[in-house]
Amino acid sequence: MTKIPCVYSYIRFSTLEQRLGDSERRQVDRAESFALRKGLQLDSELNLIDAGKSAFHGHHRTEGKLGDFLSAVESGKVSRGSILLVENIDRLSREGALSTLKDIIFKLWDQGITLQTLSPEETYEPNCNDSGKWMGLLFCMQRAQEESQRKSDLIRASRDRGRVLAREQKKILTSRAPAWMYVDDQKTFQAIPEAADVVRLIFDLRLKGVSVRAIEKRLNGTSAWTPPPRKNQKTRGWRASYIKKILSNPAVIGIYQPHRKIEGKREPIGDPISDYYPVVIASEVFNAVQQQLAANKFGNGKAGRTGKAGNIFRGIVKCAYCSGPMRLDDKGKPPKGRKYLVCYNGERNERCKPVRIRYDECVDVVLNQCYKLAPDRVLPNPDEQAQKCDSLRTRLAGGATELSNIDRRLNNLGDQIAEEDDKAIRRRLRNKMLELQSHKQETEETCRRNERELKKAMHIQQSFERWKRDIATLRHGIDDDEAIELRMRLQSHLKEFIETIEVFSVGFKRQSDRSSMAAMGHGQAAPEKNDTQTKRNRRSTKWKQRGQDKSDDFEEYIDAVAAEHSAELLRDSGFRKFVKHVMDLRMSRQGRFLRVKFKTGRCLDLVPPGSVATGQYATKRRGRSIEWRFTSPDLDKLWKAYLA
Repeated sequence: MTKIPCVYSYIRFSTLEQRLGDSERRQVDRAESFALRKGLQLDSELNLIDAGKSAFHGHHRTEGKLGDFLSAVESGKVSRGSILLVENIDRLSREGALSTLKDIIFKLWDQGITLQTLSPEETYEPNCNDSGKWMGLLFCMQRAQEESQRKSDLIRASRDRGRVLAREQKKILTSRAPAWMYVDDQKTFQAIPEAADVVRLIFDLRLKGVSVRAIEKRLNGTSAWTPPPRKNQKTRGWRASYIKKILSNPAVIGIYQPHRKIEGKREPIGDPISDYYPVVIASEVFNAVQQQLAANKFGNGKAGRTGKAGNIFRGIVKCAYCSGPMRLDDKGKPPKGRKYLVCYNGERNERCKPVRIRYDECVDVVLNQCYKLAPDRVLPNPDEQAQKCDSLRTRLAGGATELSNIDRRLNNLGDQIAEEDDKAIRRRLRNKMLELQSHKQETEETCRRNERELKKAMHIQQSFERWKRDIATLRHGIDDDEAIELRMRLQSHLKEFIETIEVFSVGFKRQSDRSSMAAMGHGQAAPEKNDTQTKRNRRSTKWKQRGQDKSDDFEEYIDAVAAEHSAELLRDSGFRKFVKHVMDLRMSRQGRFLRVKFKTGRCLDLVPPGSVATGQYATKRRGRSIEWRFTSPDLDKLWKAYLA
């Protein structure tokens, strides 16, 4: 008894919209009618329907059901003698005769599978290449590819014309738009008011240093507008990934970047089109956020790490002895516990010792002494003048990003001109360069004007008393466990002007104070009185000239102070022991200090209360400005403690 071959019906259409029409139903009905008329068995197990798969680019063969069928044929799951049924050769492939034969038909024939088309109704069994219908098959395959190529060229030409109209007349290319917009009856894009407010809130929070995860949590609790669910997303709600897309999407400043698929990848084509969408975010705010995102990506910090933002120095604090990071170690609340900054390498006994310093001491000394700290930028509800300063800083950051983008585009245009042979195209490229150079000059002038306005606004705003008062408010606020957003904003603000904070947990890492101890009490004769007096005068003059700003000459400073009282004191063995005692203290926990390196290049040594280190502190000068003064340990107090 002859076994009836099994028929596998393959159905394909290029766009999902065709499913709503007649394409799928027609192909199914024709396959069932053919099987019934020929008395064949139609397979019902394999669901060979490729919806929305292109046969021109071969996606149905590499990613779709046709590829699954070919694999089943090669594995023997589809038995020899079976039939693959398609409406016409176009459904099987539009890749051209050579690709279709090599990648599909020859593979079917090698496994004994027959190809059956319905339009025209023709059977292509294995080894039919010796018959006359072989030429008809080749003709159908070539015609299918040429037709697809013609349609592709027409679509591309239509899109090219649409891009020209969008660029010159601001006509929309497609109704597809970001979720916070819609197309009105006049065929123009409009922002959804509630959605636009949420987008502005996202940028405002990110600019203040709030992480994407924290923004996600906040929006899911209070947002007046929520984006519609995306593909494979069952419920509405904010996702961190979507917030990141909004933050980096130039559509918020009205810009549309056309794209084209090149070798299967979506690549930008042509310059961005400005004023295509309604503007939701000011360009300077958008550019400032891009600069911030780039800093998070390539800087010291790791984007996305948030927790409770317990350490406001994360990303900028490091151990002075090994240059490794320092982490926050929370031992509980006082009086039994405290928070400490601990050397990460020292904890693991790698290249350092397990040194630590009280975290609250570091916070107090940095917040109270860093004159560049602007509490109004961190504390909520800043006044009008503070808002003006904040806006000007944002504009300056945005201007810097804009200038960087212009330079990049100028370099790209220069490369294109060098490689282009067509004179007309080179002329157009040069005209674009001239336009960009003019725009660059305007942007530079705007930045200079903003800098002048910022200096004026900061001068009006500056007040030492108010600065100290706001610092106290800020210091109290960040101690609240729930003040995560405030700490994150402070983290971000500190990174704006501080490069690093080096923590000297146990004072200097070696006897870096230049010592005269060997000459003064270690086996050598003491100098004569006249020599001592000369040395005292030289030291005193030197310290006055330096303003006492060199911590590594502290022993000379002690000698200079002692010489003012009595030259004999310098030769006293008890005093030399006291000097050594003080120098040892400076290389212990009692000599701890912080070395703050600012992005301007300036460096300050800040000394916590009770330390015997030397450094600087901020104080009020006549008027309302701030000046720095040198601080050193109280030698009288140390001497009395030593004698006791």
